[in-house]
Amino acid sequence: MRNGHCDLALRVFEAIPLRNSVSYNAMISGYLRNTKLSLPRDLFDKMPHNLLGMSGTADSVMPACCLIQCLKNDAVSWNAMLSGYVWSGHVDEARDVFDRMPHKSQEFRPSPGMGYLQHMFRVGDSRRLVAYLSPNQTGNCLMGGYVKTNMLGDAKQLFDQMPVRDVISWNTMISGYEQDRDLSQARRWFEESPKREMSYNVMIPGYAQYKRMDMARELFEAMPFPNIGSWNIMISGYCQNGDVAQARNLFDMMPRRDSVSWAAIIAGYAQNGLYEEAMNRFVEMKRDGESLNRSTFCCALSACADISALELGKQVHGQVVKTGYEKGCLVGNVL
Repeated sequence: MRNGHCDLALRVFEAIPLRNSVSYNAMISGYLRNTKLSLPRDLFDKMPHNLLGMSGTADSVMPACCLIQCLKNDAVSWNAMLSGYVWSGHVDEARDVFDRMPHKSQEFRPSPGMGYLQHMFRVGDSRRLVAYLSPNQTGNCLMGGYVKTNMLGDAKQLFDQMPVRDVISWNTMISGYEQDRDLSQARRWFEESPKREMSYNVMIPGYAQYKRMDMARELFEAMPFPNIGSWNIMISGYCQNGDVAQARNLFDMMPRRDSVSWAAIIAGYAQNGLYEEAMNRFVEMKRDGESLNRSTFCCALSACADISALELGKQVHGQVVKTGYEKGCLVGNVL
């Protein structure tokens, strides 16, 4: 369905010996995503009565745009219809479905990650969501939307009005000021955050992005318990700013490394033209038994090409084939 192959999806669906509401919901949502508005109604008419929350017969239902009224009252069904209309671009129908969704209990509150919320921001109608979500869900979701659409003033106003603010609320505002290139304000919000230890990994990338690795390092060293993500952020930051020596120094100091750590240092060497060093780290990574991922393979292949290491490149490609990564877009582009 995601690739537009509705006919193939229907064949698979019809081959399922026992279909449940999830199967039907997936098909209905898929049809709507692909703007096939008549087919959901046909499929709905074929649903067994024990999957329908209705007292009459399927023959008595309204046209496809209103069939949501007859769906079983479970959140999956409502969300399937809502998402389908959103992704197919039928905003009025999506809004109608959204307005009809049961919202008297948490069970029926739509997920704050749904695409409909983002559309509501675009059309300036986001405040209508407040009645449907819990206070925390509403505040964090709306703030995230305001930040993404460069409406930082509205995000700040909403933050001030929130009765309950959690770490997501604070981190959203920190990210917003970083996105606005106002690092001093971002730092002020960071300092005022009641759970500051949960915000380090949001503030540090902001400094790294705008070439303030001195401030990033200061913050990193002030962390009471830096996690592996913090180390990886710093390594990537140094590499992005051309200081591979400092990145390697931190890499060597790490108490524990994961595949992301190795990918960061290998990519850092490659991005800064140090292809032999990148290959050396790749070989070292293999020797240490660390699992290889697409990023490390891409960096290794690029390094092989730039240093004309044909034989080594063949070995790396052999590893790519064994892992099945050669079909991935990133690896395919490098090859």
